[in-house]
Amino acid sequence: MKKNILIYLLIIWSNLFFSQSINGFRIADSLSNKSFKQLAEQYEKNLYLNKTKATLYANTVLLKAKKSKDYEKIFDGYEALYKISNDKKALLFVDSMIIVSKKMQNLEFLSKSYHYKGVYYYYTADYSKSLDNYLFAKNYAKKGGNAYNNINSCIGLLKLELQDYPEALKLLLGYKNYLEKNNLTSQINYEKCLYNLAYAYHVSNNLDSSNYYVKRGFEQNLKSKDQDLYASLSLVLV
Repeated sequence: MKKNILIYLLIIWSNLFFSQSINGFRIADSLSNKSFKQLAEQYEKNLYLNKTKATLYANTVLLKAKKSKDYEKIFDGYEALYKISNDKKALLFVDSMIIVSKKMQNLEFLSKSYHYKGVYYYYTADYSKSLDNYLFAKNYAKKGGNAYNNINSCIGLLKLELQDYPEALKLLLGYKNYLEKNNLTSQINYEKCLYNLAYAYHVSNNLDSSNYYVKRGFEQNLKSKDQDLYASLSLVLV
C-alpha cells in the first residue's frame, strides 16, 4: 500500500515538474540557437526594465532545458520565472524548484528553493510557514557559510515582525559580524544589514543605536549610491 502511495506521489510531482511553464509557449525562431548563457544575459538585462521580455527569456531557458533534460538549467528557468512572479504562480515555480533539486539531490539548490519559499510567505505575512521554510533552508545550507548566515538574517527580520526584538537583533548583529569578518562589507547586503539594524533598534525604541546604524548606512551609501536604500535610511533617521 505504501509503495503504491509513493508511486502515486512521484507521478503527481513529475506532472507538476513538467507542467509549470506557460501553456502553449513556443521558442521564437530568433532565440532557438541562443545559448543558455546568452539567454541568461538577456534575462538579467530585462529583469527590472521589461517584464514581458524577461518572461520570454525565462520560458525559453525552461523549455530548452526540458527538451535536453538539463536539470540544472531547468532549475534556472523556474528560478527566473519565480523572480518575476508576484502572485500564487511564484509558489508553483518555487515548488518545481524543490522537485528538481530533489531529483538532482543538490543540497545547495534545495536550500535556495526553501529560502525563496520562506521569502514568499514572509511577504504574504504567513510568518509561521515562512519560518518553517527558512528552517528547512537553513538545514540544507552549509553551516556557517554565506547562505546559512543570510537565512539567519531573514529569520531575524521575521522575528522583528513578531516583535521578538532581542532575538531579531541577535540574528541581525550576527549577520553583520559575519559580513565584516569575511570582508564582505562592499556588498549591497552589508548596507541592507545596516539599514535593518537601524530599523530594528528604532522600533525597539533604542534611538541612539538606531541613529548610529543610520549614520553607518549613509557612509556605506556614498559608495553604493543606492537611491532606495538612501530613502529607507532617511525615513528611519530621528
